[in-house]
Parts: sequence; structure tokens; C-alpha cells
Amino acid sequence: MNRFELAFFVRNSAEIISIEDYLALWRQGAADWRPDTENATLRLTVDGKEYIAPRWSLGSLRRLAPQLAPAAGRVAAGKPALIRAGVDDSPTGTYFLLEPDPAGTVYISMLYVREYPYGHCYPIPAGSPQAREIYGYILNHRERLLRENADERNLFRQIPYPSDALSAALARQTSLAGEFWEVYGDN
Repeated sequence: MNRFELAFFVRNSAEIISIEDYLALWRQGAADWRPDTENATLRLTVDGKEYIAPRWSLGSLRRLAPQLAPAAGRVAAGKPALIRAGVDDSPTGTYFLLEPDPAGTVYISMLYVREYPYGHCYPIPAGSPQAREIYGYILNHRERLLRENADERNLFRQIPYPSDALSAALARQTSLAGEFWEVYGDN
């Protein structure tokens, strides 16, 4: 089973719940707790193996979710896409590099970028100087970053995911994040 979805930690534990499952509980009146939106993550599961959650908090949902729609558009167009963790208080930026190939597979890698100012750049808004800068940096240094990050604990390289399924998942998660903010407002 493959999954790429936004998730929250359940009551500050190591257990996670997808934003979709949380919203279903809320609709049923069974959500008796409110997620910490500054402590969101992504669930990436490929062939039953979990790659990100619950080991990683990827920070703010407000920082993470807006990157998904532009990433979906790039993947659908056959272009590499980036998603940056929504953590701003570290000198190292954590990025997910999504690389589509013509055969219909996207290869997903998790990278650290330590060089200033690149580690602080978000790949949005699309076409902005900041987005162009981080895309240029990561794509121009791709081989070195993949090689350097190969030995990092918990990072992964080139996990295959079906392109159409990933584009759909990114679009779905964007929609669910919007629904979540409608339910909870800006608090």
C-alpha cells in the first residue's frame, strides 16, 4: 500500500493520524483533542514501508501544506518538485526532492541542505526569486547532496512512487489542509 499524506501526532505521542482520518473523527464528533499544527508530518508509505512518520516532525502545517499544490503541478508536468519541512529554527533545511521520470514513476529523496541561505528557502511562491534560487541550488548540486546525505541516519534516496498517484495525493492533501483550516480557523 502506498500513501503520501499530511498527518498529526496524536496528543504529543509518537502515534500519528492522517489529516483525513482526523477530519473524519471531527465530523463524527469523536475528535476529543485538537492537533498541534506546529508539529505536523508527512506519511510516506511505499509497499508497506514507512519512510517519514512517525520519526519526524516536519513543523508547521501552515508552512508545509501550501507547498503541496505547486509540487503536484510540477510533478504532473514532469518537472522535479521540492517540499521543504516547515521548521524555521534550524540552520539546516530538510527537503523532499520529487523527481518524475518519463515512465510514470516519481523518485522521492529526503535531503538536508546546510548551506546558508539555501537551507532557509521555501520553494514557494512558484516562480519567486526564492523558489528559483532553491530549485537552482538543489538541482545544480543534486548529485553531491544525494551522495552527502546517503550516510545520514533516517534519510532516504530515490524511493519510487507512481507519478499519477503522487500528483493525486498531493492535490488531495492540499484540499484536506484547506478543509482543516475551515474547521479550525486561524488559531
